[in-house]
Parts: sequence; C-alpha cells; structure tokens
Amino acid sequence: MMLDKLKNVSHKSFDKYTNNDQLTKVNIFFGRNGSGKSSLSEWLKLNNEKSVIFNTRYLKNNIEQVEEIDGVSLVIGEKSINHSDQIKNLSDAINNLENFINRKDNEISTSKKRIFDKMNSTLNEARKRFEITSNMVKQKRNADNDPINAFYSWKKDIRDVNEEITIESLDELEKRIESNQILLNNIKIPILSFEYDEFNNMLKILMKEVIKPKSSVSYKVSEWIKDGLKIHNMQSKEETCEFCGNSFDVELVKESIDARIENEFNYLMENLNNYKNKVENSLSNMENLNIDVDSVQFFKQKEELFKLLQLLEDKEKKTYEPLNYPIDNWESIIKVDKIIINYIDKLNEDIQNDKKIRDSITDFVKSWIGKKLKDDEEIQMEIYNINTNSEQIKKAEECKKANNDWITNLKTDSSNLKQFSEIVNKRFEILDINIELEPNIETKSYRVLHRVTGEKLNLVDLSEGEKRLIGFLHFYYNLFMIADSEMKENIEHIIIDDPITSLDTENRYHLTKIINQFIELSKSENKQIFVFTHSSLDFHNFAFKGKNNTKETSHWYIEKIDGISKVRKLSKEELNNYSDYYSSVFNEVMSFALKGKRKIAYINDYIKYANKMRFILESHARSHYKIEYATATSVPELSKYYDIEKERMKDLEKSLDIINSLSHGISFIDNHNEELSVIEVHEAIRKVIGIIYKKDKQHVSAMCSGVLTKENKEELQKWI
Repeated sequence: MMLDKLKNVSHKSFDKYTNNDQLTKVNIFFGRNGSGKSSLSEWLKLNNEKSVIFNTRYLKNNIEQVEEIDGVSLVIGEKSINHSDQIKNLSDAINNLENFINRKDNEISTSKKRIFDKMNSTLNEARKRFEITSNMVKQKRNADNDPINAFYSWKKDIRDVNEEITIESLDELEKRIESNQILLNNIKIPILSFEYDEFNNMLKILMKEVIKPKSSVSYKVSEWIKDGLKIHNMQSKEETCEFCGNSFDVELVKESIDARIENEFNYLMENLNNYKNKVENSLSNMENLNIDVDSVQFFKQKEELFKLLQLLEDKEKKTYEPLNYPIDNWESIIKVDKIIINYIDKLNEDIQNDKKIRDSITDFVKSWIGKKLKDDEEIQMEIYNINTNSEQIKKAEECKKANNDWITNLKTDSSNLKQFSEIVNKRFEILDINIELEPNIETKSYRVLHRVTGEKLNLVDLSEGEKRLIGFLHFYYNLFMIADSEMKENIEHIIIDDPITSLDTENRYHLTKIINQFIELSKSENKQIFVFTHSSLDFHNFAFKGKNNTKETSHWYIEKIDGISKVRKLSKEELNNYSDYYSSVFNEVMSFALKGKRKIAYINDYIKYANKMRFILESHARSHYKIEYATATSVPELSKYYDIEKERMKDLEKSLDIINSLSHGISFIDNHNEELSVIEVHEAIRKVIGIIYKKDKQHVSAMCSGVLTKENKEELQKWI
C-alpha cells in the first residue's frame, strides 16, 4: 500500500512531524549532511513492514563485515525467457479460469435469487389465502444468501394435515393474544403495601399501652415516686433503699423514668406513622386498579383498610389505651390481591391456549408452503444449476491452484547463484574493475576474487567505491525474482539512502544509470521509491525528466532548523532554481567571504560555511578535472590542475583541513570544530576561493554574479 503523506514522523531529529503534501510513486529527497536524511529513511523502514532499505548499515552487514557475500537468487538468460513464457501462459490461463469462475458465480447468484423470489411469492400467497399476519409465518433465516438450505427447511415443515381445513379469524386471535399480553404486563400487584407479619405487628402496636410524656398518667408515676421518697424519709440525694438495700440517686432515677417514657412514646409514634403510610398506599393502589374485580369483595377490603387506618390514627391520640382489631380480618384485607392473582393465572392460561391454537394454524400453513415449494419444477431446475455450477467452480479453483503452484516451482527452480555473479562480473569488466564474484554452492554465497590473478580478496581491502557498488547491486538484485523484470511481491516500499557516496566518476555514472533503470521498472511493479542524497548533481540525475514534478515523481528538500528536521516539497519554480543549488551555495559562501573582520566576529554558525566551501571545491574539481575528494591527500593532484606553486601547497593543505573539519568531526591535524575560530574559517575560505578564481575567473564571476561587484572583484583578486 502506497504511503500518501508523511504523518507523525518521530525519529531522531524529527519530532512528531507531519507534512500534508502528497507523496508520489517516486520520491527524491535532497538534504545536506546532518539535515535528517538518514533519520527519515530509517523511520520509513521502521514504520512500514513491507519495506527494504539500502544504507550504510546494509553495506556493513552484507559487504564490510562478512567473509563471503550472501547468495542472490535470480532468473536470467535463455532459461529465464523460457520460464517467463511459461509463466505468462500459465498466468493467462489463470486469468481465463478467474473469468470462468466469475461467470459461474454470477449464474449461481441468479439461480439463488430465482429460488428466493419463488419462496417469497409462495409465502405471500399463503399469508393472503389463510389471512395470517407476517409475524405468524416468517421467511427462513438467511434465505436470501442461502436459499437452498431455506428450501430444505421448508420441506421439513411438511406435516400430515388436512389441506381442506378452513382457517378463520386468525387476525382476531393474534390481536387477542397481543391485547391480553399488554393487559398482563400492565397489571399492578400487589395491592397491599404490607404483608401478614407487618399486619400482625400493627395489631400488637394497637394493643400496647404507652404513656404520653407530661400527661396525667406520667404525672401519677412521678407522684408515686415522691410517695416512695416520703416513706424512706430521705434527707439527701443519695440514700439506701429500705426494700433492697441498694443506694440510688433520686433525681437520676426520676430522669431515667422520664426518658424511658419519652423513648417508648417516640417509638410508638414512628411505627404508627409508618403503618398509616402503608395502609394509605394500599388504598391508593385500590383506587388505581386497572382491572374489574368483584365489587363486594373490593368494598369489603376497602372498608377494612379504612377501619385499620382509623384505629392507627386513634392510637396516636390514645396511646395509653389498648385498641383491638380482629386478626381474622386479614382474609378480608387480602381478598382483592387473591382475586388479582387468580385473574393473572387465568389470563396466562388464556394466552397459552390462544398460542396453541395459533401455533397449530402456523404448522398447517408452513406445511402447505413446504408442499407447494417441493412440487415446484422451476426450483428443482435452479437447484440443479447451482450444484452443477458449484462443481465446475471447484474444478476451476483446483486448476487455478495447480497453475499457481507451477508458476512458483518455475520461479524457484530457475533461481540460482550463478546468475547474479554473471551480471556483476560483466559490469565490473565494463568498468575495468579487477574483481569478480565466484559462487560457493555449499554456503550459498560468493567469494570475491581478483579477476586477473584469481586470488581470494578480503572485502575490507576493497575500495569504498567497489564495496558500495557491490553492495548496491546485491541489494538491487535481491529485490527480483526474475532479473530486471519481476520484483518480489512482498516488497511495497524501497528506500535508498545516499547510494553514490564515495564513488568515482565512472562508478557514479554507472550506479546512477542502474538506479534510474530500477526507478522506471518500479513504476510498473506498483512499488513506492524513496531516494535520499546530499549531492545536488545526483538529486537531478535521479528520475529527473524535464525539471517538473509529476504525478509519479516528486522532489523534496530536507533541512534542519534549531536541531529539528523538516521536509518541503519543491514547487515548479523552486525545482527549476534548484538545479542552481551549486550556484546558490557559492553565492552564500562568497557573501560570507566578502564580509570584513568586524562583521564576521558576530557570526556564530560560521562552521557551516567551511562545509559548504568543501562542497563547492569538490563539485568544481569533480566536474572539471574528475578529482573526487578535496582532502589533504588530494593536495598534489589539486596543485597540478589548479596551478598552485610548490611553496603554497602547505597553505592549501591547511585550508583543506579547515574546510573538511565539519564533515569529519576531527580535522587532519586533530583540531576539533569548536577550536576553529571564525577568523581561521574566513581566511581558509578566501584562500580556496582564490585558488578557484585564479584558475577559472569566468566561472566564479558567472556563479557569484548576485553578490560580486567591480569593487568586490578587486578584493577577490587579493585572495589569489
């Protein structure tokens, strides 16, 4: 599945970054070293399961840190052509089988629909003929998707019943069941808000004698206590009882008795209030009764409840007086509840009886439908067609599987190690590289040999360009089942990170051509490509046709600002201008070089100009004199082409050391970046520009026309 956008990129220098520009099938990214290219390429690999990546790690794991290179299985040559033809024929046969299967599937669908329509029309006929509702006899479950099973289910409903039976008032029966069910669901029970135990407790409460606080009775109790005190002739609060001999506090006894009277009274009133509410609720339920009951029994219960309520209210006033209510009256009080329960039982019985009648009618109707469908010749014919077509589909699927297995075997049988080594060795020969690969059948790998002497070579002894070329070819052909023709199906995204780093001109051209061939092929293989480079030259050489982004190809710029990486899709104008990246960098560096010492003293990020100066020198040396690296080791070669006097070579070496410091972390004379002053960087850049200007004044003037004036050129002359 192709990625449409960069969403929530979080890896190294990218922090939850999202770009809403549309990704394409081929995506070419440009960014200077340290901008975040590798961070983005790694994120793409980590977040896409069906992806492969070529980067420095791939090179180390497969070329630099192994004794022999892992084998690559490919199909090429005459065998490939023969197998490819067979695979094509088999693929065509598979397509024909798939078309046949689709046609038969459509015929089966048509037959199924005809059976389903027949069953529906028969069902509707039965409903109309016997005046039944749609809820009574329904179509079989999943009949539209599996009408054959539904048909056999209808056949199972056939019973030995009299077809001449007449069915009447079925609709009324259904309505009655529904009406009784609604009535049943709405009946409110119980009527009484209390049960027998609570009723029994009410009667006990009514009989209980409870003294009201501060009443005449409580006053008599207090007087009785006083009389007792007179008998004892108590002179103080604490005395000894003449009867039991225990000591007691007179006032405390009196307070305790008063509290006891108060508590008993409160308990009584609380219970009376609670029971009154229950009786009142019961009376209210009787008033809201939604069914008809015997009026005599109804009013009898109502009367008794009123009596009970009245007694409870009287007890509130006459707490000390026992009030009697016969316990046998319970039967009268619960009479309506019993009537309702009996009514519910009767209602349930009626509903069940009606359902039995309905079900018997339902069974009859189902049987009638089953017999009619069974005797339908059209349905029998459609079932025959379905079974025949299903059998043909089964055989076609078996043929299809056999063809797919055959294709797999052809691809597997055709694969061998020799094919890859032949391709690579031929490319090495063309490029005049004296190495070749020899297949090791036992280990399924390749030995690296010297092409002339046959001596086994260690991979670590190869040049960076040779290792990178082998590594990329290894990566490239591992993507294919058939060489340069058919890519592996389990690959959706291909990521290439700086493939041409450290390559000479010939190898660079050769690898660029391979990458572009591969890009073109990927377009037809439904693969998505991501290529990352720090070279403006390579940026334009990769999949670049006409300097315009297309629906299939887009160009992007990666930059890092304040330690955070971002990506920008280049517009048409930017892309046109971007071919002048070299010129724009040259102008930027020239502007820095032209500044006076006072102005440069305030520049903090001056180190970047050193790296950009290295880029300018290497670009000029590569394009004009095929010199690949601007390092201290290149001084003799640079001196030769740029006409540098012998006594000035040490100055050149020192300047090269400074402008290379950012790229390599530590310079050739072991000066760290942070130890380089802005004055040193400024002076080194001026000297390098002076070297280029001395050799190619017209070129420098053309590239830096935006910043160079007549006065500036006079200043520039001093740098030579």
